Amino acid sequence: MIKFILTFVMFFALIYSVSASSPGKAGTSPKYETDLIVDLPTAGMLPAYHGAVVINFLPLGGLYLEASYALFQSFLVGIAYGGNGIIGNSKPEMQNLPGITAKYRFLDERINIPAIVLGFRSQGGGNFIYGNDRFVDHSPGFFLAVSKSFTWAMGELSFHSGVNYSFEANKVFRSPDVYFGFEQSIGKFVALNLEFDLSLDEDAKLLNHRGRVNGALRFSVVDGVTIGMKIRDLTGSVKHQDGLTRQFYVDFVKNLN
Repeated sequence: MIKFILTFVMFFALIYSVSASSPGKAGTSPKYETDLIVDLPTAGMLPAYHGAVVINFLPLGGLYLEASYALFQSFLVGIAYGGNGIIGNSKPEMQNLPGITAKYRFLDERINIPAIVLGFRSQGGGNFIYGNDRFVDHSPGFFLAVSKSFTWAMGELSFHSGVNYSFEANKVFRSPDVYFGFEQSIGKFVALNLEFDLSLDEDAKLLNHRGRVNGALRFSVVDGVTIGMKIRDLTGSVKHQDGLTRQFYVDFVKNLN
C-alpha cells in the first residue's frame, strides 16, 4: 500500500509539473466538457466537428479503444471495442459486440438551468466478463443525464445525475437504475470525480451491498489531452473481487473541421 501511495504521489507530481499548456477536460478552466463522471454519462458534449479517441488500460491485460465524433453541437456518436488479455501472453477474450454511444443534448446549461441529455450507451465499466456476456458494471443502456456546474472558493464543482435502463442486466432484475456524482477541480489542470451507482438492476447475490462507488483523478496534460486513473468499487460492493481495481486511460480530443 505504501509503495502504491508513493507511486501515485510521484505520478501526480510529474503530471502537474508538465501541465503548463492549454487544458483538456480537467481543472478550473477546461477546454472540453467531461463526458463521463467515471464510467457513467454526464450531459457533457464535444464541440461540433470535434473527434475524441480514448485508450483504456484495464486489469487482466485488458484494453479497449473508444472513438466519438460530434456531428453538430448537440449530437455525437461513438463506438468502442476491446477485451481482456490483449496486453500480455494470455489468450485475448474480446467483447461480443462493439459498444455504441449516441447523445443528444436538448437543453444547454444556463445560470439557473442544468444541461440535459438523452442518450444510449452500450459500453460498460471495467473488464468484459466473457462467459456472462456483460461488463463488471452494466452499460448504462438508455439514459437521461443532467449536469450543472458552479464556481466556489475551492474552484469549479460540477454535479451530475441520471436515470438509465440497461439491457445487460438479467431479465429477472432489469429495472430503471439511478446514479449521481460530482467533479471537483484541484488547481487549474486536475479534477477529482466520484460516481455513485445505486445498482438497482443488479443481482443481490453478486453484491455485498447495493450502491457502487467509483472514483477518478484526471489531469489535463497538453492541448486536447487528458489522462486519468480510475479506482473502482471503493466501498467493496462486488463479491469475489480482491480489493480495489485500478485503471488508466488517455483521452485525445481534436478539431476535425
